Amino acid sequence: MRHIGAAWVMGLCITVMFLSSENVMAEHTGQTWQGSQNCITCHETEVNEVHGSGHYQWQGQALYTVNGPSVQGKLDTALNSYCVSILGNWNGCGSCHVGLGAKPETTATLSQTQNIDCLICHQKDYKRKKVNGVFVPDTENMSITIDQALQTVHKPVRSNCIQCHAKGGGGDNNKRGDMALAHATTTDRNFDVHMASTGANLTCQQCHTTQNHRIAGRGSDLRQTDLDVKMNCSTAVCHTNKTTSSGHATADVNRHVNRVACQTCHIQTYARNATDTAATESTEVYRTWMIPEWSAALNRWEPLITRGSDLKPEYTFWNGTSWNYSLNETARYEAASGTYPTSRPEGDINGPGSVLYPFKYKKAFQPFAESLGILVALDTAVYFSTGDYDQAVKAGLSNMGYPDTTPYQSVDTDTYQLITHEVMPKGNALSCAQCHTSTATQMNLKDMGYAMKGTQNTTCTQCHSNKDISSYTSLHKKHVTDKKYDCSWCHSFSRPERGLKMPAVQPVSDTTAPDIAVFALPSISDSLTVPITSLSASDNIGVTGYLLTETSTKPSATAAGWTSSKPASYTFASAGTKTLYAWAKDAAGNVSNSRSASVTITITSTSDVADISTANTLDFGSVKVKETGKKTLKVTNKGTAKLTVSKVEVVGTYASAFKPSVTAFNVDPSKTYDLKIEFKPTAKQNYSVTLRIHSNDPDTPVKEIALSGQGVK
Repeated sequence: MRHIGAAWVMGLCITVMFLSSENVMAEHTGQTWQGSQNCITCHETEVNEVHGSGHYQWQGQALYTVNGPSVQGKLDTALNSYCVSILGNWNGCGSCHVGLGAKPETTATLSQTQNIDCLICHQKDYKRKKVNGVFVPDTENMSITIDQALQTVHKPVRSNCIQCHAKGGGGDNNKRGDMALAHATTTDRNFDVHMASTGANLTCQQCHTTQNHRIAGRGSDLRQTDLDVKMNCSTAVCHTNKTTSSGHATADVNRHVNRVACQTCHIQTYARNATDTAATESTEVYRTWMIPEWSAALNRWEPLITRGSDLKPEYTFWNGTSWNYSLNETARYEAASGTYPTSRPEGDINGPGSVLYPFKYKKAFQPFAESLGILVALDTAVYFSTGDYDQAVKAGLSNMGYPDTTPYQSVDTDTYQLITHEVMPKGNALSCAQCHTSTATQMNLKDMGYAMKGTQNTTCTQCHSNKDISSYTSLHKKHVTDKKYDCSWCHSFSRPERGLKMPAVQPVSDTTAPDIAVFALPSISDSLTVPITSLSASDNIGVTGYLLTETSTKPSATAAGWTSSKPASYTFASAGTKTLYAWAKDAAGNVSNSRSASVTITITSTSDVADISTANTLDFGSVKVKETGKKTLKVTNKGTAKLTVSKVEVVGTYASAFKPSVTAFNVDPSKTYDLKIEFKPTAKQNYSVTLRIHSNDPDTPVKEIALSGQGVK
């Protein structure tokens, strides 16, 4: 799993607290249990380290989260598609906290340091229970006395970590999908070759570096970074050469190591059942809060949960940064999935540092306040005790500072979560045919961006006549292995690290113009800005430009107004019955015939309207890689009504490099708002994206600004 390091995988985070020696029993012989005072007396430095750690604070610097505040975590900011948020239910959610019951505070007062429960990580036989909101030793369920527990403390073993991390989301393997209670003691190496006692039998510390009680490792959905140390499967002691150009047995596999994470090939499925447990290691794939079910095992109401086993991961590119939803943030809707995301890995097929990873994909049905544009953190304490969804949502609104009468609806949310445990023995790694053939069963590479940039005919005729493709392997051997042609000659991506080249030929003469197959507008509109209902064009080589005009005269290929992407709307100068003409062009300058559509615009007069005004471009200039450049975009309201900006978003291949300070704001008439934007390049190259500002300006509901910058060393 080479790119665990590049991706800061969450995994089984562990806490190595106070002990420098494997054999420490002599240091504690004869001690009797006096509570946390036993540890504080001798280990004040270590106790303060724990207090400042992510395990205790449940928040920290969000170094690799591209949105939200600089300090994030489940303590105050996080909202997810599982138990939603801890807001209103610290007593229940804090059951896996390394404290004794009190909520963490940033200042290490005496009461806070006395709240740290060292044995939860340093004694595998320790059990605890909560009495009046405070954890105390549960000696009735311990196999040793509490004095013996103190006298035989040890470095954390897997069961210490698993007792909490396997139960995220309310049950065994609910949340992560690749981390179950079985991992503590399993002998099944096919379940997890790294953790099984018959496999490598690794401790969590052997992968997750620890320094001063800070733990390295984070998944795509974890907001904070506890210890910013890159994890890597290929180390001096583990898989020493697997990330090199000769680390695997074949050249074909070696070519993958820069763009495909180790987990992608070595974890075919997740949520597999261990053969030596009676329990199922299935995972949660969907939950709906609208249907409560009584759980006798938990003695509380639970949302209806759907589980799955032996699941194939979803695959997408990840550059190590993530977008994660925060409380009170304007929720974004994704039409393609029909969901409101709570977590997304950032990256794409061409992006710097983007590598193909496996992810768990999970959905939930939870409350959304449309008038506020936010997901609601329903109060799980109310829900678990009553099973009353409506009352839990109303309590959640109050917890968030909104009236409990705020209307809400229920929507689907979803999340992507990195899969990195349950690695199978190497003999079970994916074969080439499972991904690369027309009958591939593991993943659809074409949907991930690996499709040809045009039809087979148009792609082949760039160099020669159309020829039959005997097989994927023979095609690539001839063009890539032998002739060293760059991927971008046939695809929409490039692989510069492979030292490939463009063919020394020019495309054949192209005299065929594109064709506009479909173009439609709504029949009526109450705004001068009319959305394009549908627009479809095709070409024998490829469409390179689109243009909308109010005249039937064919434009030239060099006329002003051509855009490389399909226009989403068109703004007319006045109301009335209008006819609009759509055109397309190709790289050779051939312009299509038009296709027209008509709309009748009726504007209801109003005395007050908002009117947005900004610069059309914003250039950050040269910024050193991994440093941050800052610019201010002035957003002026020239109208007579308040300008309400409902969403600010950055779109484009390098969107993650640009970060607006807010996602929504208001501007009074004749006033200006300073929208601050940060640019943080991750590689030496040019960056260009589009900033979109959605507002109530009737003429310009979406204002687009071109952002650019250059990463330099």
